[in-house]
Amino acid sequence: MVVSRKAVLKMTCIVLFVMIFLLYTPLPKRPNLPVIRATLYEDRLEIWVEEIVSLYAAAVDLCYDPDMLTIKELETGSLFKDCDEPWMEIIKRIDQHNGMAEFAVSLIGNVQPIAGTGMLMRIHFLMLSNEVPRLRFYDNEKPILGHKDSLGIAIGLVDDNIRYIKYIHTLEIGY
Repeated sequence: MVVSRKAVLKMTCIVLFVMIFLLYTPLPKRPNLPVIRATLYEDRLEIWVEEIVSLYAAAVDLCYDPDMLTIKELETGSLFKDCDEPWMEIIKRIDQHNGMAEFAVSLIGNVQPIAGTGMLMRIHFLMLSNEVPRLRFYDNEKPILGHKDSLGIAIGLVDDNIRYIKYIHTLEIGY
């Protein structure tokens, strides 16, 4: 099969046009989502919320293997403690026998929502085995122990219009 110069030139122009079009077409912007950063240390897990715009309440559900670790304390972080608005801990419960813990905190009344970066909570624990805990995030659903994870976490963030806030999560090892 013989291809004419005219056909090659035409195809080259089309390819060149498509490449220029793709080069100068702006990419769709990724939504500017807050980041939840969980930092795991030897005796604690810190959960940070970064670049939040309108936080009114938060809930953290934990499911863990009670043969691998014991949760000693759930501590409210600076995100709520240091805000200038009234707030309260709604739930702060540890069920060591079943390997579950629940934590929820909220602002009170018609107040300015929280914006910025800060620690949401700190989970103090004691390792009962030599294994490093395997952490699994469950997005807006209750964690279920399984999948060989020794610590499952579900975090819900709510804005001042009582809507769930989407987020991106990351994990860091601090020790």
